[in-house]
Amino acid sequence: MKIKITEPYLWLPVDAKEEKVLLHLYSEGEKIDEIAIRLGVTDCDYYAYKDVSAYKNKELEIIRYDEGNLDRIFQYPEKPQTVYPFRPKLHYHMAAGWCNDPCGLVYADGIYHLYHQCNPYGPEWENMHWGHAVSNDLIHWERKGLALCPDENGTAYTGSAIVDKKNLLGHGKDALLFYHTAAGGKNEWSRTTGKQFNFTQRLYYSTDDGETLVRDDRFLMEQIAPLNRDPRVFYHEESNGYIMLLYLDKSDYAIFRSEDLLNWREIQRLSFPGMWECPELFELPVEGNENEKKWIFWSVEGYYVVGTFDGYTFTTESPLQQGYATSTFHAAQLFSNVENRVIHISWVWIKNGRGNYRGMMSVPCELSLRKNNGRYQVAFRSVRELSELSGKITVLPRGTITAKLPFEKKATQVNLTWAHPQHGKTTLEVQNLQMVMDFTKKTLDIHNQGTGERLACVTLEDTETCELHLLIDQEVIEFFTNRGSSYGAVETEENVLGGNLLVKSEIPVDEITYHRFEV
Repeated sequence: MKIKITEPYLWLPVDAKEEKVLLHLYSEGEKIDEIAIRLGVTDCDYYAYKDVSAYKNKELEIIRYDEGNLDRIFQYPEKPQTVYPFRPKLHYHMAAGWCNDPCGLVYADGIYHLYHQCNPYGPEWENMHWGHAVSNDLIHWERKGLALCPDENGTAYTGSAIVDKKNLLGHGKDALLFYHTAAGGKNEWSRTTGKQFNFTQRLYYSTDDGETLVRDDRFLMEQIAPLNRDPRVFYHEESNGYIMLLYLDKSDYAIFRSEDLLNWREIQRLSFPGMWECPELFELPVEGNENEKKWIFWSVEGYYVVGTFDGYTFTTESPLQQGYATSTFHAAQLFSNVENRVIHISWVWIKNGRGNYRGMMSVPCELSLRKNNGRYQVAFRSVRELSELSGKITVLPRGTITAKLPFEKKATQVNLTWAHPQHGKTTLEVQNLQMVMDFTKKTLDIHNQGTGERLACVTLEDTETCELHLLIDQEVIEFFTNRGSSYGAVETEENVLGGNLLVKSEIPVDEITYHRFEV
């Protein structure tokens, strides 16, 4: 199929019932893209699109080697609209397609940049690109175009961003730099160029506020271990050097150091049984003692260890710990270039694809470090910007034992506090989800009453006061307890905000407050 480009967008029908096909796109004899897609033939669920504005007045050739029909692909002056009335209001997600690992998170010139892995051509893992969104408050996100696309080196896997404040690479002071993994062998394009399962680390830069990422071929880190990936780069001020973390294989990681952001030398190898992928290394002050700080080495599923880091060696001082109370969060990353705050976002994996999208980002959280009986624990709380969007706060009478809290189609926060709880239960119900605070057993138990599936079981700390905070949004409920050291998320049924939260308690609840967000 040959088509002269006169409009900015190429529309591609997506039909989940069809088998995947591979489309090869060429311009002037040069391959420009490769798309694996469940291409609609006689019907479709929705239209995906490709921005072809850069090829206006040029001829594109689209080839599928199985000689199937391409007649339903066409160009149009506007993007397709994907209408679904029950989208999340607080959680960033794709308009359509698949969304997973956050990457390249960076704060620059008053704007938070959220890059993330995505498949723009279907609500399933495939065609790994980097999507891009921007925000000035961490809650309202504006979707931008695709930032990184698969090419002859492989698909676009996870990476990180840093601001080149010293103009070390010569692209201009404060240029944005992006290190990422080119996953060779994960697309046919790279396999045909001899890069079968050759995962290399690459560098891109941007001088237009993160809109356009340009490859800098002066940096290339060849494969060290099979499928090594997820470079995380940051500046270590105390030792005046740049640090790169890299996942190698199994439970193994490497740490590299550089003075110029181009030449990197390995300084340490680490192995953490039970940890894998997506490394983070960051420092947190201990709550109540600002003079005491610890470094946290974090991995893909929220497993972490606590220790020290001097710019050359990470020394472990704790056993392996789990930062999440559910298996819903994955591949968290922290925003680079943020002062005096450590801001965390993770991918929230959901099964639902009713709106022709799947996956979302968690509500951004600030991290802190608690010391409890000699044990250091990472704690979470939603970013302060979220509270600025709260509407009227409703306070229920002290000692309430039953209540019905309507959401009125708005994302809602509910806070419950119990003083000196020693026995009894408080049960919360939202649709088929049941959350039971059992003070006799000292547990928070969450399960789906429809399927019988247990979604979370958290051991409650033995404290004078117990709190539970819920962020209720379409598709997902996030919860915080144990002063933020127990944090998780559970998926909901469709249109949860069209319903209510029911409270049924055997003991008086000392305080219940709730408010809806104006977003």
